[in-house]
Amino acid sequence: MLGQSLQSFTSQISRKDVARPNRFVAMIMPPGGSDNSVNLMCESAEFPGQNIRTTPDSLRYGPQREIGHAAMYAQSLTLTFICLSGMPERKYFENWQSRVFNPDTWEANYYSSYIGTIALHQLDKHDNQRFSIYVKEAYPKTVAAQTFSQGNNNAYQTLSVNFTFRSYDSSASSMSGLFGLSGLVGHLSTLGGVVGAAAGLAQNVGQAADLVSSVRSNLGPFI
Repeated sequence: MLGQSLQSFTSQISRKDVARPNRFVAMIMPPGGSDNSVNLMCESAEFPGQNIRTTPDSLRYGPQREIGHAAMYAQSLTLTFICLSGMPERKYFENWQSRVFNPDTWEANYYSSYIGTIALHQLDKHDNQRFSIYVKEAYPKTVAAQTFSQGNNNAYQTLSVNFTFRSYDSSASSMSGLFGLSGLVGHLSTLGGVVGAAAGLAQNVGQAADLVSSVRSNLGPFI
């Protein structure tokens, strides 16, 4: 019986594979349009979680029940980006934050004018999109401080951005070849691939445009 269970387990892993944390792609879509050069620099991402808001039912005898009322989501999610020389990634998110308020009068702008969407896709080893989360009403709440040091000779600078959001939708998919650009997305699996993809961005402008267009068509009513 144990042998059959182990055989079933190994068979299932062999057929379906496991979800690998380095197989993902993030698409950040602020108001005004996405910038694929920033998306390519995403080094790590949090896929947000979900919680059910409950109230104890203490009116009945016996063990207490927790009665569910509504869905609650994480307060925020964090994405980390590799920074190119000149820090265009930091400027990108600071410009997005400037939509939240008027820097001259300090007056807040309309909520609808600064919220965007973040699409997070989990990929298999063949770059097929297998699971997606569409984060709705997102915007960068915190652009984290960055530390520079003379001792980090061979390191590269990163930028962590904390996004607040309202909710998300998730879906599973077996689409073959993420947006039909498996070669481009394959660069995202390793650090070297990410930097290489960014360096070759000028030669892939047409593909990048198709990539963003495909994401937007998949988001439907969320944008």
